Amino acid sequence: MRTVFNTQAGKIQTLTMEEREHILPMMRNAQWVEVVGRDAIYKEFLFKDFNQAFGFMSRVALQAEKMDHHPEWFNCTCSCKILIQKTIIY
Repeated sequence: MRTVFNTQAGKIQTLTMEEREHILPMMRNAQWVEVVGRDAIYKEFLFKDFNQAFGFMSRVALQAEKMDHHPEWFNCTCSCKILIQKTIIY
């Protein structure tokens, strides 16, 4: 099952299958890709320079800490690749 961060409640809640089926098309439209063989989604973000990439990663890190959920991510100069397992954030 996937989970989602509920900004009103401030916590992670499990998605129902109906919610998942509703949200996944929106995630695909936002260029998130389902990872074959894993219950995960993936997206690569490209930035103008290192400072923009690092700033983005810092903001995500602060939000992830609040959620007690930490994505698997990789960065290289001006890009950031994020793999989120068992989570959909919208």
